[in-house]
Amino acid sequence: MDRRARIAALAAEIERLEREQDEELIAVIASVVQGRAFSSAELFAHQAVSLDLRDLFAAAGLRSARHLGKFLQRVQQWGTRSPAWRLERIGEDVHGAIWSLGVIAHSHTDASPATVSGV
Repeated sequence: MDRRARIAALAAEIERLEREQDEELIAVIASVVQGRAFSSAELFAHQAVSLDLRDLFAAAGLRSARHLGKFLQRVQQWGTRSPAWRLERIGEDVHGAIWSLGVIAHSHTDASPATVSGV
């Protein structure tokens, strides 16, 4: 394998691992917000009582509500293609963007969105 091919393979592997980490973080966020609308500031503050959230934020390099907001913007862009969940910016308040995270039910008979909860 030549150098360019190895670099391309490594880049693809890094992207796959980052996507896995993002999916794991989205799953934890979904379990925290449980269908409620949230801002990145509210969610970032919630890590004080959620060790899973705090650990995943640290692993993802999310050191502020602003970093979390940028993460949500990025994930929203590729998340529209996700069969597992849908992240939408639904408004704004004094804290910034208001988000909604819906999780798609995984059932053989029910493919309707089932929203999960949160902050």
